[in-house]
Amino acid sequence: MFFIHVKKEPVAYGFAKIMYKAGDLKKIPNLLSLSRFLCAPLVFYFFSLAGWTGKILTLGFLTLLFLTDFFDGYLARKLNQESDLGRILDPLADKLLILLLLVALIIYRDLPLYVLFIVLGRDLAILIGGLYITLAKKIVLESNIWGKAATVCMMAAVLIYVLDIWWYISLASLILGLLLIFISFITYLRTFLKTLRTKKTA
Repeated sequence: MFFIHVKKEPVAYGFAKIMYKAGDLKKIPNLLSLSRFLCAPLVFYFFSLAGWTGKILTLGFLTLLFLTDFFDGYLARKLNQESDLGRILDPLADKLLILLLLVALIIYRDLPLYVLFIVLGRDLAILIGGLYITLAKKIVLESNIWGKAATVCMMAAVLIYVLDIWWYISLASLILGLLLIFISFITYLRTFLKTLRTKKTA
């Protein structure tokens, strides 16, 4: 197995050492993010259900997942349980959920394929950049407000797509979501470059 080394440490080992703190995984906000991450693949089962019963069940399932996205951040601040693990796990769960939902929409709702490529390209760039900053600078870049707004718009578009009604509203939400994705990427890129120029920590 090949490793990329930073300061003579394998990436996997160095990343785990930075991220791991005893008890972080047991914190309620991180458990909510983890549950969203683990349940995300179930979207394919719910999308495969036929008729309005299937649509309502899918809507209910997605609503529960979207609520975990709200409450993990809210509880992290309310309970003073913010952590580096949460700063990684929350956006990672969001990205996985949105990507799987887009794949499901392409399969079951004829969503244009280019939407997936745009979102996937942005997420891969942010993931690679975030991993590099974490290893090189020993800090975790947090999600910006534009990224969260983009996630909300994409989630709204998905919910309307699930019901297969009001196509003009779902299209408007999708276009707005893609615009916010572009803005969030530019904002993240500026933060990334600014962080790179700062003095390295010991």
